[in-house]
Amino acid sequence: MKKHRTTLIVMCVLGVLAVWAIAEETPSPTPDAQPKIRVGTFNSRIVALAYSRSYIFKDIVSGLNARAEKAQADGNQKQADQLILRAKSMQQRASMQVFGQLPVDNILSHIKGIFPRLAKDANVELIAQKVHYQSPSVEIVDVTDTLILVFRPDEETLKAIESLKKQLSSGASRMPSNHPPVNAK
Repeated sequence: MKKHRTTLIVMCVLGVLAVWAIAEETPSPTPDAQPKIRVGTFNSRIVALAYSRSYIFKDIVSGLNARAEKAQADGNQKQADQLILRAKSMQQRASMQVFGQLPVDNILSHIKGIFPRLAKDANVELIAQKVHYQSPSVEIVDVTDTLILVFRPDEETLKAIESLKKQLSSGASRMPSNHPPVNAK
């Protein structure tokens, strides 16, 4: 009986030691081990620059100018003036979006259909202009360079974008008071 009890005690001790050894080898979950939520972000000023030099913007402004010329030829100066003013206002707004902090909702309305595909391609759960706070479980993914491709930027536009990126990273990104509006060439 004593031998049986000793064997039982030894087996219990070995069992406890085995459980303890397994527990020591199993890593405890850490915040880094949990999958991160990926959030896509974009720089609105770069998006505004790409848009203001795009075929979309140029077509809108050209259309307004053509309608103004037609209105003027038809003798409707008031309508012509209104259309010219609208085209100039668009150009001024574009400048404020690129060089200021004016929202870009009007631009995003032209391309809202691409966001689901962009999110899928970038493997992100959502796309936002800015993230003001992120927990350790969130990974930020900049999708700006992919987003602006919808505007089909030419070489000159890509150079302007690179220049703006440098300005933004250096902090010298405010529009000077004498800065002319962005022109739709």
